[in-house]
Amino acid sequence: MILVGTMHLDLEGPRRLENLLNRFRPKRISVECPKGTNQIEVRDSIINHRRKTQRIIRGMRMPDNYQKQMLEYQEVKAYEIATILDYCRTNRCSAFFVDHPAIPVTFSCEGFREALESQVKIIPQSSGQPYESLRKRTVEIFDLAYYDLDLFKQIEEMARQLTPPDHSESTTNNLSYTENPFLRTGFEEERERFMASEILGLRPNLHVGGVAHVFEEFKPIMPMDKQLYELLGDFVTQRIRLCEEPIK
Repeated sequence: MILVGTMHLDLEGPRRLENLLNRFRPKRISVECPKGTNQIEVRDSIINHRRKTQRIIRGMRMPDNYQKQMLEYQEVKAYEIATILDYCRTNRCSAFFVDHPAIPVTFSCEGFREALESQVKIIPQSSGQPYESLRKRTVEIFDLAYYDLDLFKQIEEMARQLTPPDHSESTTNNLSYTENPFLRTGFEEERERFMASEILGLRPNLHVGGVAHVFEEFKPIMPMDKQLYELLGDFVTQRIRLCEEPIK
């Protein structure tokens, strides 16, 4: 099986993943999304959430460059799930959600405006810089974070600030939630072992998930003995960082 590591807000992520899928042509694909989630409903929820957050962004005052970048960030949210589902629908392949079912599937916009306003207050005023230059630099930074733990942590923090923790709209899942499972001692390891067990049972041709589960550089931030790639053992024939996929 090919194991693909991604950055969740990679602006080139959708194109890179689509290229990779077309290059390898897998028939069975697993992805980091909670088991039991309805595939049709979650695809629709991703699209609707993108539209809602983009409307909020367009209604706010901020430098043009920053607004364009924030709009594009919304467009790539959950791109791994959306791209794989689109690919499977077009090519009549099978997609499997293998993440821990205790993780809420949320697409709430509550608190989004407030989180974004706090970011706007501290961003540099770069109105004279063409957006293409800003975007190119952003992609370069993300590509470095595929290899650099400290940079990776900075980007993860930015993503958390732009995605307020709201579980009030836990939808399309087969469980109800009263707490954030990541606050539970031992959950991270339980999650990693759950994903490994699902993947080994389903035996997909390709799995797509966060780069922190796939490469040893990120072990210091993973509170478990073994990362996903280690638990999968010899079943993994190749590991790929999505940033290595050429942009066509």
